[in-house]
Amino acid sequence: MYAFVDLPFSPSGVTHLIRRHKSVGFERELKELYEVLKAAREGNNNVLAVIIAPYGWGKSELLDELEALAEKEGFDIYRMALSLEGEFTIDIALKKRNKPMLVLIDEADELSRIVAVHKLGVLGDEKFVKTVQKVATYIRALLEPRSYKNILGDPERFNKIAIVVALTPQLYYTILKNVVPDVFDITSGRVYREIIIDTRFPFWQFVEVVKQRLLAYSDMERVREIERGKIDPLTPFTLYDLAAVYHLAKKRGEVAPRPLLKLMARLFQIKKEGGRLAHLLREEGFNPDLDDEILELVFAAIPVEHKKPYLKEVYLYKIPFEDKEALNIAREYLVVRGKELDIKDPKNVSYEPYLYYSLTEDGRLFVYLIAEENLGVERYLVGKRYVVAEDVAKLVGWEEAQSVAIVAKELSQRLESPIALLEEAERALGIEGVKLRRCCGYATWSNKMGVREAYLFLYVDREDELKRVVEELAEVVSQGVINGYVVDYLNVLLVSRVLLTETIQQAISPLMSAYWKRLFPDPVSKFTTLEIYGADKYEKLKQQLIKYAVDKILKRGEKPPEFVDAVRLGRERAREHVLKYTLALKKGKEKKAIALIKLAEALEEGGEVEA
Repeated sequence: MYAFVDLPFSPSGVTHLIRRHKSVGFERELKELYEVLKAAREGNNNVLAVIIAPYGWGKSELLDELEALAEKEGFDIYRMALSLEGEFTIDIALKKRNKPMLVLIDEADELSRIVAVHKLGVLGDEKFVKTVQKVATYIRALLEPRSYKNILGDPERFNKIAIVVALTPQLYYTILKNVVPDVFDITSGRVYREIIIDTRFPFWQFVEVVKQRLLAYSDMERVREIERGKIDPLTPFTLYDLAAVYHLAKKRGEVAPRPLLKLMARLFQIKKEGGRLAHLLREEGFNPDLDDEILELVFAAIPVEHKKPYLKEVYLYKIPFEDKEALNIAREYLVVRGKELDIKDPKNVSYEPYLYYSLTEDGRLFVYLIAEENLGVERYLVGKRYVVAEDVAKLVGWEEAQSVAIVAKELSQRLESPIALLEEAERALGIEGVKLRRCCGYATWSNKMGVREAYLFLYVDREDELKRVVEELAEVVSQGVINGYVVDYLNVLLVSRVLLTETIQQAISPLMSAYWKRLFPDPVSKFTTLEIYGADKYEKLKQQLIKYAVDKILKRGEKPPEFVDAVRLGRERAREHVLKYTLALKKGKEKKAIALIKLAEALEEGGEVEA
């Protein structure tokens, strides 16, 4: 029907028997594996590498790519599955002297499932244990052929061998590294390299995978039609189909290659039979009382060009990933809606329903931002478009996101006040104590198990305020007292919407090298944590606090702002220094007490006492 020489997507989610497509997104992993091949080919040393990825994340696909690469590099290839069924053997007769050989071992799916369910309990299965031992023995033999002449025969024939084993983390880390550490351990065992597959599958990569599959299995006529621009490379799908399928997988927590491609295989079949996307959505359990077209647009959650009664108007921006200034504006817009946009790592730029999606065009990554207001980046404005209105979208769970956006927006407005921002930072740290008034902010003092700590939350805008803060800090660290309360160590959070971080740092850094309490032989830096957010970092702190608050509302694994971990780590180091001196003082007192007791005993017995 669509002029394909074979199904582009396997219904079972496994790779094709006759593989025409190339994998997308394994560039880093293949580069590392090429180094493994190079190490085996250029010397006489045999090497072992392990590919690690969860079930369904493309280990077999990566082995397919490696196999094709090794053939080009002149390797003989021997491939087998690591399974409980059948005998595990390596045909040693295939190996020719000085001819490089690649041995590929792929963990079978049934083994992955058994290990995932039973974990260490599988060690009670005699068949499993024997399989593991046999695999380990073969690998040892190939890595050290001189020690295994009884298995291999002439050891000099077994040179230039690369062994690559693809395993799930459960089997590798939980079982093999503990049962046969002499083989499967990168530190003390025989593993030359671990290649960990990147388990991120952003929307733009998913789109590219689908395009590549469709093109690879097209007949020549379809390829020519694509080249002439007569048909879209995604045909028989649309971008809305792909967005809806990705959204479906996202709602289920299954954004991984195998489940996504299985859904695409089913959608391909439905379309071939004259059906549409809505049929797949209803099959998968989403069957609200909605028209098919509306259901599809609700799930796609990306804008369309033409206005309809159930749609609302939005602004659509197409922002290149390399323009960090424009992306910062997009990130600020998303943060107040409870979402994050990583402007550094393209693998973290994906898709959020009704907010943004990502695509690559001519090798460049673009973020398509969907905004309800004009963000002032006209050079990237595609135009006004339309998305499903809230009262319709909430039928598939959008209501929660809207209420969170309202809360986040209110918090963002409140954090415009520097004092409110400092108070929110204090809440993120989770500290309690006596509140003290200070210049340009406030302090919190507490006594925890005999160790007295103080937190200074400060805000400065002008040079004279910064100068005053430095003078007051100098007084605190030289006396070890704040508002009459003794401190053993100090934590300082200093923010500014005007002065740069570097300017503040330069003003305070001389203070950090002074002696703590003037008498200690260690500098102030050993007893103080200092976190500075100047005008260049102020918005970043604000966004982190908003996201942290939103995550708490949603009760999802909230990650604290960066400064929280930095303060906690610095505090632990400072406490170690405090305890060092506390224990030394205690030890000195104990020695003095013992000396006095001995003196008293000597006087009581009438003995002589040395002056």
